[in-house]
Amino acid sequence: MKTRASMYGQEQHLSALQEKALELMSFIPAEQNGIIKHWLNLNISCEHAGDSQALLELKNNYCDHQKCLNCSVGHALLK
Repeated sequence: MKTRASMYGQEQHLSALQEKALELMSFIPAEQNGIIKHWLNLNISCEHAGDSQALLELKNNYCDHQKCLNCSVGHALLK
């Protein structure tokens, strides 16, 4: 999961900025919305904003496009 700051760091080849942006996400509380609630119902933990952003990305890029077998979480749930 990438934030705007980490994307800027990547574009400018500033790896320290990328790392700092991702580190800061661990200090921000996780979002609380319907999508995250569904993940929690599947016993997928979400402890900080980095986790919730990653879960939102998984949903948007895999679940919404029915690419379950390409996703490690989807693959595990279908077993």
